[in-house]
Amino acid sequence: MAHDYEHMGDLIAAADAAAQAGRAWVAANRRGSALAAYGHTQRVARASGCSTTQAPHRTAATDPFTARQREAIALVAAGLTNVEIAERLTVSVRSVEGHLYRAAQRVGVTSRDELADILNSSRRPDVAELR
Repeated sequence: MAHDYEHMGDLIAAADAAAQAGRAWVAANRRGSALAAYGHTQRVARASGCSTTQAPHRTAATDPFTARQREAIALVAAGLTNVEIAERLTVSVRSVEGHLYRAAQRVGVTSRDELADILNSSRRPDVAELR
């Protein structure tokens, strides 16, 4: 539904719909789906230029990633490959793969883009709320 509103150009309704979906995913104990929905909420709310909608404000949260995972994901978001990330962090490529894999497992996503989207979300759902 949120994507439908977004395609119609109603970004505020899209943000509200995504936030409501996030709450529904929390209730269904689907942590990764909830985090993805909340990330979508924040992206759409920022794109709308309006942060007055109430639903996105109810999605404040703590960070689901470790500091090292955040570093690796930030470099993914910047467009670096695993080899480039390993060089930048002075670790092995295998270590980078492990950090990204565990981060993805932690939030229930399967792609580098989804990890970057969650990291780039200015607000995330409370981790305790998602347990």
